[in-house]
Amino acid sequence: MKNEIPIMDGIAKIKRCKRSSIWQFSMWIKKEKKYYRATTGTRNTEQAIEFAQTETAKLIYRSETKKEKIFGITVSEGIAEFLDWKRRQIATKQIVPQRLQTIISHLAHFEKYLDGQFKVNDIPKTILRNNIVDGVEKNYIEYRAEQKVSYTTIKNEMSTIGMLFKYWIEEKDYLEMNAILKPEIKQTLITGGTTANVRRQTFTEKEYNKFTGAMRSYVAKGCKQEILQTTRNPVCKYSDYYKRELARRYLLFASNTGLRSGEIRQLKWESIKFFKVQEGGHNTEYRIMAEVEVLPETSKVRKGRTFYVDATELLKWKEVCKHKTGYIFSIDGNYEYKRQNINKAFKQILEMSSIDKKRQKDLVPYSLRHYHITREVKRGNNFDKLSVQCGTSIRHIENTYLHVDKQLMLETAMKKFNADKQRFKPIPLT
Repeated sequence: MKNEIPIMDGIAKIKRCKRSSIWQFSMWIKKEKKYYRATTGTRNTEQAIEFAQTETAKLIYRSETKKEKIFGITVSEGIAEFLDWKRRQIATKQIVPQRLQTIISHLAHFEKYLDGQFKVNDIPKTILRNNIVDGVEKNYIEYRAEQKVSYTTIKNEMSTIGMLFKYWIEEKDYLEMNAILKPEIKQTLITGGTTANVRRQTFTEKEYNKFTGAMRSYVAKGCKQEILQTTRNPVCKYSDYYKRELARRYLLFASNTGLRSGEIRQLKWESIKFFKVQEGGHNTEYRIMAEVEVLPETSKVRKGRTFYVDATELLKWKEVCKHKTGYIFSIDGNYEYKRQNINKAFKQILEMSSIDKKRQKDLVPYSLRHYHITREVKRGNNFDKLSVQCGTSIRHIENTYLHVDKQLMLETAMKKFNADKQRFKPIPLT
């Protein structure tokens, strides 16, 4: 009796186990330079051969036709495949480059959470609910919350991780599960955290005035001499003064419109229409307004919108800038100005201002959007129109900026209380 039988002209083989007499299957995977081994689970030779032939055919199909890794791919490789798939969606305008950068950032945190413990096909569906990190059992929410990350950010990260697993399950067939199971975040934590963050990160009127005042000093310190170009990068040949003025006008436009950074950086002159408005009768002065169109592909929510804004800041920048087409807040109209440059300018202006140093740590470029919405809510502007301009829902404004609404109601109540005090004489108690 033979103890070893070749399968499919020796591509694989089965070998009888001496102790139990059960046939064992093995096949050399050339690309991965490893033996794939499995038990046939039977002592019957015919059944073992049939099992081995089926298994060999499957392995050849997976390895040669589908180009899969039989022994499983690493998490890094699996994420890289997903990101390549997402990059192709940029060409079809399903996502924008900025969204891809966010996805990359989210998945970097997830990869650190796994800490190289798994191959993709070994990841359990409960991994977000339970994992061992640095020898301690914790879920993904606990892991990220320890790093002082907001619950809104954690929720967004888990949403991205969910997309990754959907890709692995439906597109690549790496995992035998329907979906990844996520730990629950109480809605009160998200809403409360967001409201608290907004209150902390919003400029007060005094702080905003100090910030805009520091802008003038920031621009004045810039050198007006154009730099001799020694590189192909067009940004390098423009003066420091020009770049500072660009950042100043960008930040002022942000605070006057409430647009997101990606929407401002991708806004083009072709999407702006200027027109005159006469506020009063025939003898009143004209005011120049701008009709701003935010295209769907540049919006975070993938919905286009049109709104109107005072054109002062745009016109001031138009007088200075050296291009009249293409990207508005750009060096030459051909390239988006990098977010890092704006963040750097914001930080420098903040440091030059007289705003308290400890308070400066709470303020970020997104604070200008918070400031704009907060200011408009205080002015009593319609939530419906405000949601259109800022590209967010009425519900989000109501929930996130609730503290502003409460403050207004309190101020109104106090005014009424003080008025009543003056109107009526107090009745003495008997």
